Parts: sequence; C-alpha cells; structure tokens
Amino acid sequence: MTATCAVARATTTLHATPPPPRLSGSRLVSALVPRLSFRSRAVLDATILTSGEIGTAGAIAHSLGLPSRFALAAMLKREGLPPLHKLKNSIKVLVWVREWEQSGTSLCNQALRAGLDPAACYRAVRRTTGFSWSDVRSRGSLWVVQHALRGNTSTADVERAPRRPPRPENPTTC
Repeated sequence: MTATCAVARATTTLHATPPPPRLSGSRLVSALVPRLSFRSRAVLDATILTSGEIGTAGAIAHSLGLPSRFALAAMLKREGLPPLHKLKNSIKVLVWVREWEQSGTSLCNQALRAGLDPAACYRAVRRTTGFSWSDVRSRGSLWVVQHALRGNTSTADVERAPRRPPRPENPTTC
C-alpha cells in the first residue's frame, strides 16, 4: 500500500460523518427567513455579501430611502431581525465559521489574512455568541444563523458552559 492510499484511507475514516450542506451564506439565511420585505432582504443580503462590513446605519438608511437610522432599526425589529450592529457581528462570525467548514482555515489565519488582530476576532466570537470559537465552530454555521436570527446575540441571553467550582471559604494554607 502506498503512502497516498494510507493518507486517503485515514482521511476517509476520520471524516466518516457527512459534511454540512454546501449552501452559500445568503441561501442558508434565506432558507431560514423566507418572508422579509424587500428592504430588509436588501439589508440582510448586503450584510452577507460584504461579510458584515456594510457601513453605518445612517448610510444604509439613506440608501434605502428611510428617514433615519432609527427608522432602519424599527424596520429590522418589525421584521424580527436583530439590530444592525448585532446582525453585522453575527454575519462576521458566520463567514468565519463557513470558511472553517469549507477549507479548515483557523480563525487566527483568517484574521491575519484580513489584517485583523486574531485576539480581537476570538473576543468578537465570544461577545457575539456567548461561546468560545471552538464551541461555535463545533456547533456549525446553521447554529450561528439560527442563533443570530433568534436575536440571542448577547452573552447575557446565552447559557454558559459550567465554570470551575468556587473556591472554599476557608482555604488551607501550606
């Protein structure tokens, strides 16, 4: 048996579970949120296409013909979407998770390629989802979309992993 066959066989054994469906981010979100107004769909699609770097709420409201960023916030709320800043952060996390699922690129490498600080990206994942990168990565892109669209994008709304037990009241000294 050649080395190539051994690697292929080992890879096949390691990846026995089927990969996630290969839907684009936009299709994945559209499948989960089928009924949105034209303007809300435009905001959502533009956010996905720009990987969360869509611009300010005021600029988006102006380009949609809305009177202010407050009207944009009200429209998103009416449609059941999270506020724009939370939506943008969730889409960034979704893009990072999709990249990991498709190519196995670590968040650190993705951040460095984009000229971002890796530590800031790891903190952004934790702040956006309430979970660490490894937890979010294992839950997958479908979970990120569902989590974001439920509006559970703040750490206060998320169940936490159990922490270490508290220290005893009177610790013994050595």
